[in-house]
Amino acid sequence: MCPARSPLVAACLLSLSVVGCTSVKEQFRQAWVEMKADLAILDSGDDGLDAFGSADAKYLRAARAEMER
Repeated sequence: MCPARSPLVAACLLSLSVVGCTSVKEQFRQAWVEMKADLAILDSGDDGLDAFGSADAKYLRAARAEMER
């Protein structure tokens, strides 16, 4: 490789890595927002477990509470 092109190639690689890091950072941020939304649903009274029937929903809620301890 020509020595005059080395700084240009290095600058291109650095800019690509910065863009990639920003993309990964955004993906982690989006995943965190989605996990917080999922947890908010589970903490609400409308967690969807009633669809399994009242006895099973009670059992599943108790199991989830035990796992959170």
